Amino acid sequence: MYFTNVYRNYKQALDVGAWLFIIGSACFLLDDLQDWFHYRIGILLTLKYGEKDNVDATINHIDKKQKTFFDRYRRIKINLNYLASILGSLLYLVGSVFFLPKFEDKEIVGDILFIVGAAVISLSEGCKIYRFACTSALDSNDTQFHVKNIRHNLQAIFISCFALFGGVFDFIGAILKLISIVHNIADLALELNENTFDRNYRNDNALYGLRLTRYLPNKNDQELAFGEHQDYLGFTLLQNDNVPGLEVYMNGKWFRVDPKANSLLLNGGEFIEKWTNNYWISIKHRVARVEQLRYSIVFLTGPDLNTHIETLSCKNCTLTKSKYSPITVIEHLKQKQMATLHY
Repeated sequence: MYFTNVYRNYKQALDVGAWLFIIGSACFLLDDLQDWFHYRIGILLTLKYGEKDNVDATINHIDKKQKTFFDRYRRIKINLNYLASILGSLLYLVGSVFFLPKFEDKEIVGDILFIVGAAVISLSEGCKIYRFACTSALDSNDTQFHVKNIRHNLQAIFISCFALFGGVFDFIGAILKLISIVHNIADLALELNENTFDRNYRNDNALYGLRLTRYLPNKNDQELAFGEHQDYLGFTLLQNDNVPGLEVYMNGKWFRVDPKANSLLLNGGEFIEKWTNNYWISIKHRVARVEQLRYSIVFLTGPDLNTHIETLSCKNCTLTKSKYSPITVIEHLKQKQMATLHY
């Protein structure tokens, strides 16, 4: 890939890239701290020494006379919104420090922090945009969603939209970087040439899917939250909350996978099974009945649609005759689609 060639030919590229990340993340954090300072202190000073009817104060629900529970509730929500942005930027900054070559053994930790930071920033900026649309600059008591409010808050919404999209793209970029690291580890584990996996994910026809899944509590002990299945693409990254439920099928039994804090689960799909000739298997898994609301973030990956899936030339993959006929990714997907239609 392009960036692989850059840091292979220029030894200082990783240092430069890491420092650019650090500087950019620090600027993000300073900007969020400035917003919070303006909200908490700057507007109050304006109210005390400046104009009475201050538009910023109306937008942020600042009123020296506010006494009601609803007023305090709105202030708390706004505080949390600003603090979430600060937290996301702080995670950005800490994560980017781990991108320095001297912390090479902590790079995955940095990626995870960067991913979480991007998610937090995206959510907080999305909430901020919605809040602006529900806030009238003319009437602080009007909290209904109005498109016309966007006109009054156009500058703030414009900035928040850029921050939102930046957070989303950073989130996706950090996950793609993490997947590339997973591919490099797989190359080493299978004693393959460098970029054996990554070269199948190089163009716009590679398959990526990001899902936020919600599992609802169920009183029926026999009913599953999600039925047994195998992932049918490449590697899958899974981030669970602290609510158990995931189970895997091994040796004729179902085993519970307890959630572990600050970790990601890695699962191989059917392409991994075919590539390695069953040396690595695509394990069956399901989500058992949950007693409380459960969330998980799933990132699915698959190679380019025209990639031929056939047994790799690794030693452990060729111990036995190939169990699978060569097949392209698009043919495999068509087979899965037909099987689903006839189910």
